[in-house]
Amino acid sequence: MAASFLGLETMVEKPHALFASDFQETANAVMDKFLSARNVTLASLTSQERVALIGEMDDAGVFAIRNSMNYVCELLSVSRATVYKYLRRTRSALSD
Repeated sequence: MAASFLGLETMVEKPHALFASDFQETANAVMDKFLSARNVTLASLTSQERVALIGEMDDAGVFAIRNSMNYVCELLSVSRATVYKYLRRTRSALSD
């Protein structure tokens, strides 16, 4: 109420430096961007699209943070083995 009275209704973004290690937020942002860019849902992703999504998460540094693998597995409803397989595919494609 006081904020609207003072004209402080605008949202303030979080400073990136404080939240750089928040892998959950980063993973969600990458996934949201990926899905909206392709106009698809998570459930409708093909195997190739899932590999691409994992690659984008990897590029964003999601997997560089401890315990992020479990979160990504839950987010995508896949096993750790599947995520590691997708990571292997995307990383080998980069090295070719």
